Amino acid sequence: MEKIRPLTEAQVKYLAVLHELDAEGSGIRSIEIVRHLGISRPSVHSMMERLAGIGLVRKDYYGIVYLTEKGKEEAGRCAQLYQASSAEVTE
Repeated sequence: MEKIRPLTEAQVKYLAVLHELDAEGSGIRSIEIVRHLGISRPSVHSMMERLAGIGLVRKDYYGIVYLTEKGKEEAGRCAQLYQASSAEVTE
């Protein structure tokens, strides 16, 4: 069995955002991630490629990103971590 590397802080942030924006599981356009995070399209594209490479998302030809089953589980955990770290900053 392949050992899974720990997620980077950036990957956790992206997965938390995907979890938030795609609560219904119908997919999210990459441009929505760009708008939400206020970062460049190439940055989002690059991260989506990395997340797809480790099996957490799949991306269709038209730029719609879907969390895989494994990605949904991980995104839920990331959302909790991200919310907890955000709460610590504001306290």
